[in-house]
Amino acid sequence: MALKEMGDSYFMKKKIGIITYHSAYNFGSVLQAYATQQILETLGYEATILNYRMKSQYEYYSIIHTKQGLKSFLKDMLHLPQIKQYIDRKNRFEKFISSLNLTHEFAEPDEAKNFENQFDIFISGSDQIWNKHSNELDSVDWSYMDPYLLTFTNKKKISYASSIVNMTSDELKMIASKIAAFDHISFREAESCTRLMEVAGISSEAVIDPTLLLEKDNWMPIMGKLPANLKGKKYILYYALDGVKKTAEILPKLQKFAEDRRYILVMITPLAYFVGNKKTYNMIEAGPKEFLSLIYNAEVVLTNSYHGTLFSINLGAEFYTLRDPKSKDQRITSILDMLGLSHRIVASPEDIKNRSEKIDYETVWKTRNIYKNKSLEYLKKSIGEADE
Repeated sequence: MALKEMGDSYFMKKKIGIITYHSAYNFGSVLQAYATQQILETLGYEATILNYRMKSQYEYYSIIHTKQGLKSFLKDMLHLPQIKQYIDRKNRFEKFISSLNLTHEFAEPDEAKNFENQFDIFISGSDQIWNKHSNELDSVDWSYMDPYLLTFTNKKKISYASSIVNMTSDELKMIASKIAAFDHISFREAESCTRLMEVAGISSEAVIDPTLLLEKDNWMPIMGKLPANLKGKKYILYYALDGVKKTAEILPKLQKFAEDRRYILVMITPLAYFVGNKKTYNMIEAGPKEFLSLIYNAEVVLTNSYHGTLFSINLGAEFYTLRDPKSKDQRITSILDMLGLSHRIVASPEDIKNRSEKIDYETVWKTRNIYKNKSLEYLKKSIGEADE
């Protein structure tokens, strides 16, 4: 058959529907969604994110929580001095989210079936979309996880870098049959692959977080401007999702670390309403684009965040990952071990002391590219087989 006789449909790009945590007011969530979409488009597909936004998610990320009891409401009242910063933060996240290629918004699990005929392939991931204890799913019925498990479709199903951290064996058994319905399964933690095999006898592959599939040059075009009050100044960036108590405990150590080096201390602690002073800025209002800029321009990044660590690596920043030795979360240690950066893990800013060694990013990125290529091969193979 001549190509012209096949019609225009022969040349149409395959359409991929992505479902993930794309609308959380969390830097890692929105940026991994962006990265997944970008990579799929680079591979030659038309990628669209299913705009699944549960009412519980809106409530969780609201500035004033009216449905979580008096204690939570009174706690929110303490944020009032920074209310403008929180509103600016919300608006910046919403602007970034709206820049993604999205379907129309829906909130209920059974509405997902309306999209089955709009796509050729569905990809679930990345992020903690299969973790019932994640912020989005913790307070709702198990049925709200179903769209992330792609139960609404009989089309080809692929998971990319999904996560089941904090799920018990019994909880995994509850969703095992739904996971088994996937054509290709991958996790961003190797331990998740092991657990799924042990609990349910289901094989899977380990891949890297989609944010690591993009390189520094890919992030630069969407990077925001550095705040005017930081231009020309040397600063240390501290990024953490700790609450007030833990932030207050570490603050004097952070300030001393910065003062010893004659740097300004810049903080992004959206869950801790620290006001700041002339030597310490809390950039609560930072959105995803500002987050990238603040990491890129920092002299040193201190973080206990998984994606804070990953973006320090992506953007070539000098960093140290603060980690409680008692922590059972292996996400950060796993990726740092893979990249030969385990020596950047410290328990406290005090442990850094007079360290001055620079990260050899040429070597780090070469190693990253090995895992990147393996992960891209997984995607190509999975989608390629789905094409057949």
